[in-house]
Amino acid sequence: MGGGVENKICAGANFSAIFSGCQNTATGIYSDIFGGSNNAVCANGSFIGGGSLNTIFSGSDCSFVGGGYGNHIGDIAGGAIFGSIGGGENNIIHSGANYSSIFSGQNNCVAGTYSSVLGGSGNNIPNGCSYVGIYGCNITTVCSGSFHTNCMVVQNIPISSMGGFPPVGAITGTLYYVNLGPGNCQVYVA
Repeated sequence: MGGGVENKICAGANFSAIFSGCQNTATGIYSDIFGGSNNAVCANGSFIGGGSLNTIFSGSDCSFVGGGYGNHIGDIAGGAIFGSIGGGENNIIHSGANYSSIFSGQNNCVAGTYSSVLGGSGNNIPNGCSYVGIYGCNITTVCSGSFHTNCMVVQNIPISSMGGFPPVGAITGTLYYVNLGPGNCQVYVA
């Protein structure tokens, strides 16, 4: 233990460290808390950089919370291995959402595996939806293998009907995506 006030490394938390801060707790083996307050690492090989009230629950081995407030990896039902939350507030990677991440934002929730919220608020990747990416606000995915955003405009993309890369005789333009309802979208270049 490096310093701080009322930090606790529990019995059996071998090779773990708390470097500073106050009222932080480490119970996992090979786990570290760099600083902040009221953070808890209960999983093995995991790390919390700082912030307050962040928790890596038991079974969420090899997970990372960079900082922020009230972020959680795993829950009382179990862990989410290799989970990562960069920062933000009240973000949750639920138990079983292995290999998932939330880079930043507020009130984002991931329950699907191999999925990421890149940023935003109020986004949800439910259990059963895997390999999903979200950037935006108040988006709930309904299918696996997808990327969601509130609006996307991609400019100067080479487009070819020949199927080659780089495309021969390509045209460039702006790629537009139009959401026509659940499971129905149109993509075009103009």
